[in-house]
Amino acid sequence: MQKIRDIVYLWDSNIGWGNDNQGVILSGKYVIEFNKENNNLYIQWNNDYIDGFWGENIHDCFAIVGDNGAGKTMLTNYIMEDIQTIKSPNLPSNEFIIIAECQQRGDLLVFCTKQFAEINLVADNRTNCNKIIVSNEPRSELDEFEIAYFHNALNYKDYFFESRCNYDFSLGRMINQHHKTTYEMHYDDLNKDKIKNYFDNDAFRIISFLYNYAMHNDLEIEFPVPKAVNISIANAHYSEDYILNEAKRLRVDKDKEESLSEAVYNFRKAVNNFVDIFGRTWINYTVKNLILNCFRNLCIPATVPNNISDEHMRFFEACAFLNNEKKIRGQNVYKCAYKVIVNVRKKFEDDFSKKYLDSTESFIRWIEKNKKYLDSTESFIRWIEKNESVIKKNEIEGIMQLYIIKKNEIEGIMQLYIVPEENTEEFMSGLLNLYSKMNFAFPFFDFSFGISTGEYYFLSVFSNIYSMVKSSYLEYNAYDYPKLGDNTKSILLIFDEADLSMHPRWQRMYMKWITDFCKQIFHDKYVKIVITTHSPILLSDFPANDVLYLKKNAKGKVFAYIGETNTFGSNIHTLFLNSFFLEDYGTMGAFAEEKINSIAGRLFEQKGKLENIEEIEKVISYIGEGIIREKLKDEMDKHEENKFIDVDSNGKKVINDTLRSLKEQRKYMNQLIEDLERKIQ
Repeated sequence: MQKIRDIVYLWDSNIGWGNDNQGVILSGKYVIEFNKENNNLYIQWNNDYIDGFWGENIHDCFAIVGDNGAGKTMLTNYIMEDIQTIKSPNLPSNEFIIIAECQQRGDLLVFCTKQFAEINLVADNRTNCNKIIVSNEPRSELDEFEIAYFHNALNYKDYFFESRCNYDFSLGRMINQHHKTTYEMHYDDLNKDKIKNYFDNDAFRIISFLYNYAMHNDLEIEFPVPKAVNISIANAHYSEDYILNEAKRLRVDKDKEESLSEAVYNFRKAVNNFVDIFGRTWINYTVKNLILNCFRNLCIPATVPNNISDEHMRFFEACAFLNNEKKIRGQNVYKCAYKVIVNVRKKFEDDFSKKYLDSTESFIRWIEKNKKYLDSTESFIRWIEKNESVIKKNEIEGIMQLYIIKKNEIEGIMQLYIVPEENTEEFMSGLLNLYSKMNFAFPFFDFSFGISTGEYYFLSVFSNIYSMVKSSYLEYNAYDYPKLGDNTKSILLIFDEADLSMHPRWQRMYMKWITDFCKQIFHDKYVKIVITTHSPILLSDFPANDVLYLKKNAKGKVFAYIGETNTFGSNIHTLFLNSFFLEDYGTMGAFAEEKINSIAGRLFEQKGKLENIEEIEKVISYIGEGIIREKLKDEMDKHEENKFIDVDSNGKKVINDTLRSLKEQRKYMNQLIEDLERKIQ
């Protein structure tokens, strides 16, 4: 059976644009038109299209631009929703036609709802088309096709509606999805701040990406490396209270409720002795939280059976020695932590070996499930002990923060060090790997770093893309989507408002970096990239046949058409005028235009002595456009020469005639500049 690799056309009844016959071409490879009146769908190969233009496995890149409110984001939503309808066993709620290109031979599959069962496919002799009627049966043609959606603006639909694809990285969806995961997996309750929860997890993913990929990439992508990574202890009391309150909610007999509450109280006191006795340091708080995390994993499962209190009590007993202050003062935090782990192993394994004496299989299952939590906890503590000297050089006692400092540039090479003799990469790699193994059941670190909003978004986009592929670096991240399987052969990446928050220099490099990055990490897959943008810099990377324009007419109706302007390699001024519908407005800011016109009006029309001469002179000096500035300066000089001479009616007429002439000249000059620019393109 044919498998698809690209979406090249969409017609959707919900779009409601100005022309019922109008669909949306999503690839410069074809010229497609749907005539609803005669029920014909015309498909032709575009002879101007260059196969392999974007290189290697980047099958195609496509840009969508248009007026505000024309429906760029809406269009991307309909693409995702209609594809999801085809893939899922649900009846479509709207009418649509989707044309998809297959992996083999470039054949086209025309998916359409039953309303178009009789549609006529009129294709040229280079194109082989097959029609498929969409029903409530899932289609296997899309089994090897995935969509990933990126949108950095907090959008109502992203936040409140269900995901429209398997990899929805929109800000709204990620905030909601992270909170849902946190609650469903009993990591926290509904009161935890959704926004903070998202940014905590996103920061961890970004830092992991920096150390796993960005600092070693050979693509010359200028990933912004923060000057310092701050790893602080999260709100310990909040998380501690949540875990212990969960422990109190066990179903126990009424006569045992009081003893359970007392046991929880003693356990809280015991684990807090890690910091009350050994000191309020980053190390001691981390050890305390590791023990709490171990308790959370072993004793508070997502579903709570009736006899679970036995496991609580075993863990409480394993920690009871910590309440003997005199005894533990002669030890250190590591010995106490190791003793807890030894006690827990012994109590759990001894008791469960007796309980499952007649069921070896059940005992083995228990060991496999729970041993990893104890092993991970012990490994983390041993790593802290091994790196104690490094940590102590960088922690601030009493604040529970650890700073990983970035040194200044050394001989042109950026290197990260904690202190000159220690390599921060090795340290951070170990920390991140061990932290990821804690299964995120109890996220006790807050990761933060000092970068700008644009830098953060830039890293977030790349780290999200990277999270889609398999990596041996981190064992697990509960908040990531599943990794792409080997059966996925084609990916559609949609970047909505791709230029948002990005510096013009990064906009200039954006398509090169994204395509280079995708070539490397998706090396065995077809990749199609679709962006919506308001940036002429981004648009200058796209050939005209890879640009879709959405334009409103005077009545507010939207019309879609493939670009007629040669956008590829074009200058920004031309793109602003011709690709972003500014030909009727110009490229000067409206406030500046109004201010300059006001000054010009006073200079050219006012006779006699001018008022506020100093202010007028300053405004003229602000003007960056040389021709306009010099003309106004000349007129200002004339006023200075004739400031005591009243202008009669004849003089006024001359001035008005001159003003009209100058305006005509300016209009002519602007047109001449545009014509010359076109000739040298």
